[in-house]
Amino acid sequence: MKNFILILILCFTATTYFSQYKTKEAGVNLYNFRNYGVHYKVGDGTSMWRVRLMTWRLENESDEIQMPENKSLNISFAIGREKRKELAPNFYFVKGLELFSYYTYQGQTWLNSGNNSNINIGVGLAGVVGFRYSINDKFYTGAELIPSLSYNTNKFSGRSVSNLNLSFGSTALLSFGFNF
Repeated sequence: MKNFILILILCFTATTYFSQYKTKEAGVNLYNFRNYGVHYKVGDGTSMWRVRLMTWRLENESDEIQMPENKSLNISFAIGREKRKELAPNFYFVKGLELFSYYTYQGQTWLNSGNNSNINIGVGLAGVVGFRYSINDKFYTGAELIPSLSYNTNKFSGRSVSNLNLSFGSTALLSFGFNF
């Protein structure tokens, strides 16, 4: 019960804090033309808090005669801050930073020889560099590059490996959304 009350107080505080902002945005994202997600932004129009709630890719392939059953799942979450600078009417340069985490599962099940699985969990810091175009007062589109520095742990069929990855320009993001 104490945890419920604490969560309720935190939600009320966050809602009160973010309600002072005038601009709120929500939309969908397309990552590297393969994965999809949603985002929510709130702020004063030039400085925005951004939350990419989820990106996902869920696949299940199976050919029961010769091929293994393949399953994969990718979920990520990011929260950060972005700044906008108007370059021309309705056209903005966007820059910022995000903290992110992700979980990836890939597995294969063979009929006769067992299972292989790969689980990857990571956290990191990402930069945001891109452009945003306001189509009208309600709708917008954007394109961003998200270079990142991440730490991840990989578990492949029972063996664990931890490493530090540095990647630049590895994620391209297209977004479409609306203001409310």
